[in-house]
Amino acid sequence: MKEIYRDGSLGKVAHYAERLRAEGIEVFVRNENLSVTEVQIPAFYPALCVVNEEELSPALKFLRAFQEEEKRPLGPDW
Repeated sequence: MKEIYRDGSLGKVAHYAERLRAEGIEVFVRNENLSVTEVQIPAFYPALCVVNEEELSPALKFLRAFQEEEKRPLGPDW
């Protein structure tokens, strides 16, 4: 199991996990329950992990492409 993404927002990590699962990549979210602590400690942020080593490269490629897609504006500014 290899960690590929970590963020203080469980929602964001869970969203990425669901997108990767939809692509057929087996993932696991570590530290899911530790994200509700009062004090934010980066070492305990929710972490997205790829379960199978052979899926690591495709998972990273998909995640990078998805993050780039998120940065693009949805349309012209009003």
